[in-house]
Amino acid sequence: MIAVEILPTAAFDPADSSNYYFANQGVQPTTTEGDHVIPTQPSNYGFMQGTIQCTQGTVGTDEAVSVVTNNIDGASQAIASDGWDDDAVHTKTNMGITMNYLDRWNLYFTAPAWATNPLQVVLWGTILLKITSEETRLNGIESNDSDISANSAAIAAIDVSAVSAAVLDNDSDISSNLAAILTNDSDISANVVSIAAIDVSAVSAAVLTNDSDISSNLAAILTNDSELSANLISIASNTSDNLVQDSSISANLASIAGIATNDSDISALVAEQLTQDSSISANSASIAGIATNDSDISALVAEQLTQDSSISANLAAILTNDSDISANLAFRGVTQV
Repeated sequence: MIAVEILPTAAFDPADSSNYYFANQGVQPTTTEGDHVIPTQPSNYGFMQGTIQCTQGTVGTDEAVSVVTNNIDGASQAIASDGWDDDAVHTKTNMGITMNYLDRWNLYFTAPAWATNPLQVVLWGTILLKITSEETRLNGIESNDSDISANSAAIAAIDVSAVSAAVLDNDSDISSNLAAILTNDSDISANVVSIAAIDVSAVSAAVLTNDSDISSNLAAILTNDSELSANLISIASNTSDNLVQDSSISANLASIAGIATNDSDISALVAEQLTQDSSISANSASIAGIATNDSDISALVAEQLTQDSSISANLAAILTNDSDISANLAFRGVTQV
């Protein structure tokens, strides 16, 4: 607590309906607020209680006079109202207003319209202040003491053995991790050496060789396709010839059937028949050639199927080689041209 003593003012004669400011300098109150400023305190503080007394040279009438604590830079609060006809004591407890560091303050009273004005008035008293920042600091110390006690209890409850065991486990895990890291580093170094040992030129040459083989296989496939087309054309031509021969045979059979009804022409027909027989023999030879062609066609078809199977296998192998080559090049970081 700080007690600010308000020294007795010099005697004065207050006029009606005016504010008179005073402080602790022991000088005569005036109606100018800035004439009377109580020095600031070195901290934030609050008003706890105020008592102001008035001593009169000549008693006036009993109109109420209000005395106020005046924070020039903040809030103000009335202490009390009282008449100045006898004791004239103005007292207030639990005032509850605060002043910040560097706030300026004083006191004043408001004179009423007296029927009879008092003369040669003297004011004096005491204001009690409480440093609020100190109270905050003390509350903080008490809170810290409580926290320290709680922390001490928590520390005492810690199972040191369990913590030590956990620390040892962590150390073991760290050692294992470091060993694994060293192993990984060794593996990485070995991989780097292996990669560096790869003969990129040889790989590129193998790739070029595969490309050449693929081109050769494609050329062979095109040749086979051309031969197959020629074979198909030959088959179509043979089929046409067979149809022509079938037509001739049908005509000949019709001629033979006419022999039974044309007795007069039998001799001629016999001669013609011999001719026909000769032609038939020639046709038979042609028919035998047709059978030979059919056999050759079947052989060609079977050979073509075999070649188609080989072509499919070659294409599958080529695609596999291309995939393997691309994978190898990507793995080695080589761009295929």
